[in-house]
Amino acid sequence: MQTQSPKSQNRTDLISRRHFLQLSKGAFGLGLAAVQLGLQPARAAIAHAASPVGVLLPQSTLYPALGAQWLSALERALPTQWRPVPMDGNWTSAKHAAESLIDERVRWVASMADPRLTPHIAPLLAAQQVRLVSADFGARLDDDAMDAMDVDAVSLYQWQANWTFGNWQAQHAGKRGFILMSFHESGYDTPYAFQSGFESAGGEIVGTLVHDAPVAKRSMSEVIDQIRNTQPDVVYALLQGAAANAFATAYRTTGLLGHLPLAGSPFVLQAALQTLGADAAGVQSWRTWRDVTADPLTALAKRTAQRIVGGGATDDATIYVSEVRAQQGQAYVASIANLGRVQQVAPLKFTGPRTGWLHSYLGI
Repeated sequence: MQTQSPKSQNRTDLISRRHFLQLSKGAFGLGLAAVQLGLQPARAAIAHAASPVGVLLPQSTLYPALGAQWLSALERALPTQWRPVPMDGNWTSAKHAAESLIDERVRWVASMADPRLTPHIAPLLAAQQVRLVSADFGARLDDDAMDAMDVDAVSLYQWQANWTFGNWQAQHAGKRGFILMSFHESGYDTPYAFQSGFESAGGEIVGTLVHDAPVAKRSMSEVIDQIRNTQPDVVYALLQGAAANAFATAYRTTGLLGHLPLAGSPFVLQAALQTLGADAAGVQSWRTWRDVTADPLTALAKRTAQRIVGGGATDDATIYVSEVRAQQGQAYVASIANLGRVQQVAPLKFTGPRTGWLHSYLGI
């Protein structure tokens, strides 16, 4: 069990001294970053010292700070010259952003854009010998078209983790499950993946609720009432941001916390930890990275940096169960189970309407 205690060229024949020092500084920075990531510093320095790294910043109407947070996470993971370019979720914006980075003479581009834009971006960059790292949380099922492209893809494997975590919850928390999600989260494959995994272990999803659907928005008190009336053995929440914070608070103030097991996405666990502190003890989630203290964005940025530096493997791709624990009034996160590698999760076969129809209409 892994725990973290709260205590515990233009190239010329003659290079000026200033230019030489600039290159040396870049090489040292990437070399140091490679050491921190457990990679090969000499290889990284030679390949990237003279070239900035482009980054396509997602522009989200739902999460306006996402682009800045993504860039900050990348800068922490890999101290180098980043060239950020904002990009909306459409082909025209993607094309202009890619062309802008080509003009910057980057050799690598990190993108957290909608993966469906990758087939449009990748050929433009590849024609100029620019490598694209497509970073994604993995909330949709695998795309065969992506596999066919020469793209460095990194993922947090959300759908695989949700299936496996659902299966584990049905075995350990009870056979009656309730899924709460936001309208945004309902547009991905992860809710179905959790349900499929839960049912594969003999469980039954006795209730689902999209709390902020445009035609039937629910207050958190109404959400809690519906959960009580359904009488599940475990609640699984797919929420982010303010909604996750509000739900965590409501779960405590209405007396459900500590009496009805709460599980959720890593964003829900993070919100519970920050909002409830030691009172969040018992809240569970999944993760597919080693560092029990890292948030999803940090984990994805680290995998992206590893791929850019060229260290080969991008983490262990193992699914863990995380749980909030409390010690002497201080909350921390512990790993309580290892559920195996993501490659062991069989491809999902949909037996009903697929949930992933929604995303293209959200305009993010």
